[in-house]
Amino acid sequence: GRDRYDIPVRRTSIDRENPWKGSTMGAFHCDKPSVIGGSVYFAFQKTKEGGGETPESEVFFMRSKDLLSKDDPGEATWETLPKGDVGLFWKSRLRLREEPHI
Repeated sequence: GRDRYDIPVRRTSIDRENPWKGSTMGAFHCDKPSVIGGSVYFAFQKTKEGGGETPESEVFFMRSKDLLSKDDPGEATWETLPKGDVGLFWKSRLRLREEPHI
């Protein structure tokens, strides 16, 4: 359909430290949703400046345990993973953590 729904993404330290102090989130998403054990997941990266290829970005996942059972997708619940204030990252020479996938 043509309906769109907001997915509530939890703000973390990388958001509060961006130029907009968390009022706007810098993020990039290229993953497709995956169904694992009845839950819907997708991966994305949060960035410090809002660009796609941003050093020191962090990887996060969204999970909905009930999206597939809701008649109205707008009523689904979502959680941002990992829990805590910092996403996943790895140290590399380029320090890019871009285009994550489940």
